[in-house]
Amino acid sequence: MSENPRPLVSVGIPTFNGANRVEKALSSLLAQDYPNLEIIISDNASIDGTRELCEKYARMDHRINYHRQARNLGLMPNFEYLLHVANGKYFIFLSDDDYFPPGILSKYVDFLENNLEYSLICGKVNYLLDGQIGDCEEGQSVEGNVPLLRSLKLYQTSKMAGLIHGMFRLDWGKQLRLRSILGNDWHFLAGLAYKGKVRQLEIDGYYKSMDGTSSDFHKYVRTMGENFIWGFMPFFKISIDAFKEIAYREKAFQKVFFPVRILAALYAAISIMVHYYLIIKPRVWIGKLMRKFKIQTPREKRLAARNGEVLQFEKEAA
Repeated sequence: MSENPRPLVSVGIPTFNGANRVEKALSSLLAQDYPNLEIIISDNASIDGTRELCEKYARMDHRINYHRQARNLGLMPNFEYLLHVANGKYFIFLSDDDYFPPGILSKYVDFLENNLEYSLICGKVNYLLDGQIGDCEEGQSVEGNVPLLRSLKLYQTSKMAGLIHGMFRLDWGKQLRLRSILGNDWHFLAGLAYKGKVRQLEIDGYYKSMDGTSSDFHKYVRTMGENFIWGFMPFFKISIDAFKEIAYREKAFQKVFFPVRILAALYAAISIMVHYYLIIKPRVWIGKLMRKFKIQTPREKRLAARNGEVLQFEKEAA
């Protein structure tokens, strides 16, 4: 009798009109060395050639399950659908215009199997614009022993919530909500941090395209159906919803004594705005000023040196 000792990993790929994108994502996934995968594609009623392409891949590989929605559910309901139909012990999202580096899923599973107190594991999240690494999200491990403090630290330090593309325990993820609001990634991650520790490894874990919906907050606000004003001050909206999540909206936090919960909610909201508007935003302005005078920062030099790796993958996937 053949046995597969490795736990099942579900990979959820939400897509809409992704005929020109999803093949690269699938190629990076099928090239992984992890032996026990369940690949779920949720097609949000595409009107291009997405269906034909995905059905072709499903015929080629029995691990691929293609689901086509009868109507467009909206962005986040499509993500949430993937969580509900998944069967694995672990789960990871792969957007249709992104890709994984080789061998990363095996590393994630090895870590989670040997560290039961962790809810999520992720590598560095590289942000691509026109095929080049423009930014990298790293150094965001949250490993304290107090659940509420872990959630607060994640809210305080998260830059773009790229850890949403890490691997997490599916049974814990199913207990949380992916709401159709700006900043839903932050709130989902805060819930996972409450349930367990979060580790971000010092290795490349994900390559995320910034050419689509993720390219700017104005586009993302429209996709979410939020008021256009939040496109001009997105982190103010995220801070408001962070307060709501901790104070009364997310069930995971309701175990916390109410006065403590309210204080924590206020702290989360304030820390998000301080982190972005007083730390991240000034760094962005300084970076733009330096580029105007053709001065390259040490961080930009490190990112530029790694772009050869990205270009090589693009060449192989073409």
